[in-house]
Amino acid sequence: MIKYIIFDLGGVIVESGTTLAYQKIGSLLNLTKEQIREYLAESSPTGGAYRKGEITKEIFWKKTLAGWGKTYDWKKLNKIWVSGYSIKDGMIPLLQKLKNNGYVLGILSNTV
Repeated sequence: MIKYIIFDLGGVIVESGTTLAYQKIGSLLNLTKEQIREYLAESSPTGGAYRKGEITKEIFWKKTLAGWGKTYDWKKLNKIWVSGYSIKDGMIPLLQKLKNNGYVLGILSNTV
């Protein structure tokens, strides 16, 4: 009998905010998508280290800004990135139904 259900977060419960963040940050700091991806992508050394918990959010953004040769409030950039995520249609009712039916729900994700 299934008692526990574990979900991924990005792309499953929430829409990926990365594309929107790339657009907003690129426009704000005059950067190309490739320049942004070089630091923010999961496959990049800086982005990968952040997602693995090897560096803090502050260090991640400060390294990223230094790499871009830009100065900006890292907390504002983080808000831009996080604000791009939104809950996918239909997920809240589904999660509520599962919980009400006695399932223990969890999230296992590398989403920032």
